[in-house]
Amino acid sequence: MTNIDLDKLADLADDDTIKGQVIIEYLRDQLDVGHMTYQLLRFPGVVISIGNYGYSTYPPEWVMNYMVKGYWRIDPASTLAFNRASAFDWDEAAKSPELDQLWLDANDHGISNYGFTIPIHGPNQEASILSVSSKWPISDVAAWRKRQPELIRLLMPITAIFFDRFARQFGVGQYAQPTHALLSYAEREALSWISLGKTAWETSQILGKSQRTIEFQLASCREKLGAVTTAHAITRAVAGGFLEDLGGSHNEAA
Repeated sequence: MTNIDLDKLADLADDDTIKGQVIIEYLRDQLDVGHMTYQLLRFPGVVISIGNYGYSTYPPEWVMNYMVKGYWRIDPASTLAFNRASAFDWDEAAKSPELDQLWLDANDHGISNYGFTIPIHGPNQEASILSVSSKWPISDVAAWRKRQPELIRLLMPITAIFFDRFARQFGVGQYAQPTHALLSYAEREALSWISLGKTAWETSQILGKSQRTIEFQLASCREKLGAVTTAHAITRAVAGGFLEDLGGSHNEAA
């Protein structure tokens, strides 16, 4: 799988002269997936706002068809986003004749029904979501499902990068940008191991601390960096140069 340079991507997202559409098309091509969509959804009660911010690689004719037929009301990417704290597969949505029709229509437009969504929740009833679909027609469903966990790991911080971009441009979420390193060495060290794909338990074993201590340090990182999730905190720490260079320690702990 192609590796994405998060430092470079954070720089691109911070440059408001570079359109988000350019970034998401770059990601689609680098990751060799069917389509990608980023949206910042705002739910007043249970009614979705049509005026959402976002980028998409879907063809315009499909987007128009999708909106005219009201598919956003039943699309798992949006309907499940506010009930899930982590990435989810579209297959997790309850089956219905309406959803079957959505997928049939999508397939007729060359759009896959195999995909997943990564949500990040904000404090003001908004959700930052990044959705990814396989290519269509799909040749190997098992291979796609096997690939999903690695795609999700890679794209979680990217979802947070987009969230920060919208927060800056539109004042959504009212997040303060960290201006200097507020993290202790222990907090930076714990967050650095998590950024390398380690769990809180694995990090506790590496550092000789309790899992509860690691989780407390991660919570402190989120609070100090004004982040919604740990992935969001990692993105802000990368952008601010706050993470520790673990060097050879990474190889020893792998």
